[in-house]
Amino acid sequence: VASRHMRFRYDAVGAELGSKNNVPPWILETLINEFLRTPKARRIPQRTVEVLDCTHMDQMLHAQHLLRKLEDAEYGMVRDRISIFAEMRRMNHRQFEWQREPLSPARIYRCSYLYADGSADQFLKEKHGLGFHDLSLAGFALFSVLNSEIAIHGPQSLPEIGLTDDIYQKVLSIISQPIDQAKEQARGVKKHHEKTAYLPSVLRRFPIIKINDKSDLCLAPMPSLIVRRITSGVSMDFFGAPDNVVKEIANKFERYSQELISKILPNQVVVPEFSYGSKKRPRRTPDLLVSAAGKVKMVVECKSTGMTYDAKFSDDPATTVQKKIEDIGKGIFQIWRFFAHMRQGLVPNYECHLDAFGILLTLEDWFTMARQPISKMFEDAHQRCENTDEEILECDKRPVVLVWIEHLEYLQRVCDEDQFVRFMQAAHSDKYHGGSLPGLVDELLPDAKSQNPYAFADEFGKMSWWKNLDSLDL
Repeated sequence: VASRHMRFRYDAVGAELGSKNNVPPWILETLINEFLRTPKARRIPQRTVEVLDCTHMDQMLHAQHLLRKLEDAEYGMVRDRISIFAEMRRMNHRQFEWQREPLSPARIYRCSYLYADGSADQFLKEKHGLGFHDLSLAGFALFSVLNSEIAIHGPQSLPEIGLTDDIYQKVLSIISQPIDQAKEQARGVKKHHEKTAYLPSVLRRFPIIKINDKSDLCLAPMPSLIVRRITSGVSMDFFGAPDNVVKEIANKFERYSQELISKILPNQVVVPEFSYGSKKRPRRTPDLLVSAAGKVKMVVECKSTGMTYDAKFSDDPATTVQKKIEDIGKGIFQIWRFFAHMRQGLVPNYECHLDAFGILLTLEDWFTMARQPISKMFEDAHQRCENTDEEILECDKRPVVLVWIEHLEYLQRVCDEDQFVRFMQAAHSDKYHGGSLPGLVDELLPDAKSQNPYAFADEFGKMSWWKNLDSLDL
């Protein structure tokens, strides 16, 4: 397919990551962003002007080489004040996302669970004129076309599954913008001392580019970003949403987590938050309790705390997003406080298992290679223990495993119930504290190789428009 549009060496076909002929997608995204940021050279009479020939792969490889040299030089300027661990955290957010499968059934279903129906869906309808299911439907249609075609021209409709011209045009207005606006947006970002590698990408909110305002010719420089925009990227549409909408999404995340953990641990009882205590001093449990025979084995606190750009790429996220980190620290504190209440006999019908531990479960990836933010989260939790009038002893500060929901979904696919419990018990040890859970599976559970069916396969097939595809002869 590529040979119709560009020239390249034969050994570049199928080149793997690390090969001189491989251009990683995160590098390509940065190059596209810089291409949009950079004004065209002014033509001066009798002076040669260099032109970037995008039809030849050697030009792309040369641009990649220059970009890597620039990134190395920029880090060299700040390496005395930015530790290598802080840089690895930012590299993680830049690279690891591209190494995950964008067409993940778990991510697609989870986003539908969180954002479809209810006040969240109504918020999207008021903001964009259509709900999550229509956004998802048209987005996947655009991805399927632009993943195989270099551009599209004219409205795309498929009435058989509910994709009308009106839905298509509305979704296109949400996830696309004219190239002149893309350039203006890219150039509007002030670089200051930030590295080129971590500048905001204009393709994240608008993965489709219109050639101009008058033409309906559209292209997607990186088609997989369309999928990300209409799944996890929908969270961007809820910035500034009313409190009731944000609260509903948080509640849905708790219910989704309860259902997922119940699938992983079918022989355990997973109980949602409930009230206890006295009228004079009412209390509430953390979001989920996992127990057997009345003994609590796991205490789970769910946090849908969103990650802003600063949270991912700031030099010092512990300062720039302090309130968000404190919110997660509060979750750790709530787990420890509940362990204290069980020790004191304040929770009727529940006792603490000898090996019980906590799980802090997040909707976004706050933890992978994030030593400094994690340290600040636990510091905040310890400080809350000092400031409270509750009796929280050191024995109540049981281990807390920090888990991103996508990692929990991964563990559901590779672990049985006993393996999951053993894995979690090992993961909260000092040796693995703050590590990437999928990366620990091979080391901790070398026998955890069996692929379990996706937990919500049946529910996934019943999504409002997805089920209609089975009836089409495509």
